[in-house]
Amino acid sequence: MQIDVTTTSIRRHNILDSTYNLFFERMLSKSKHDFRLIINVDPVGESSNEQMMAVIERYFKHHVINFSDTPSFPMALKRVWSKVESKYFFNLEDDWDLNAQINFDHMLEMMAKYDLVQLSLIRDQATNRKNNSCRIMTWPYVWHPTDKVFLATKCVVQINLLPCLLKKDYIDGILPMLIDKRDPEWQMNITTGKKEVQEYMQRPEFKYGVYGSFGENRTVCGKKGGKWQKKKGLKKMGNFITYEGLAKKS
Repeated sequence: MQIDVTTTSIRRHNILDSTYNLFFERMLSKSKHDFRLIINVDPVGESSNEQMMAVIERYFKHHVINFSDTPSFPMALKRVWSKVESKYFFNLEDDWDLNAQINFDHMLEMMAKYDLVQLSLIRDQATNRKNNSCRIMTWPYVWHPTDKVFLATKCVVQINLLPCLLKKDYIDGILPMLIDKRDPEWQMNITTGKKEVQEYMQRPEFKYGVYGSFGENRTVCGKKGGKWQKKKGLKKMGNFITYEGLAKKS
């Protein structure tokens, strides 16, 4: 079966290469499934089309690529998500590290078994454990140890963009509500999002999970993007549309 992978990226081919290398080495290359990349590349950074293409084609035989003329994170995310065809897809931004071996096929099986709309890789350690109940970032979960899945006991606070599996039908429902002038992570948040988005996310049929075990911390880490921003003199503001500031020369 072919599974789509979605990426919003900017022009920094070395970072993209590092991300794909880790995720293929420690997760995707061990899967029985084929992967198709859907990627949007915004015009921020110094890498050429050829450098970006070389990285993409190194890892993905099948790909859908858009080199955007205008930088916009909301538009980029909507663009790649709207092209998804597989029932479940893996969202992977361009600057994540993977610090552990992950069984992707098992993760995919858990999406179906628990009928989840999102299953994220663990970044923040589970705390306040009482039997198999716990909290991840203050949010209540119940751990299913045999399946390595933490299930949220109520709607998660937001659809975060950690490396995660998402269900296409769920995202298809949320896409028409997203606007181009606001950070999509703000929009997909039950505190800062529009009322219609909040109500949609909190429907009782939608279930959310985190893949991992007690004691695991930062299976994924996204620090290298911040280091690149600082080096280039760019700022990522609260309502993130695109980077602000002039890039420094290397």
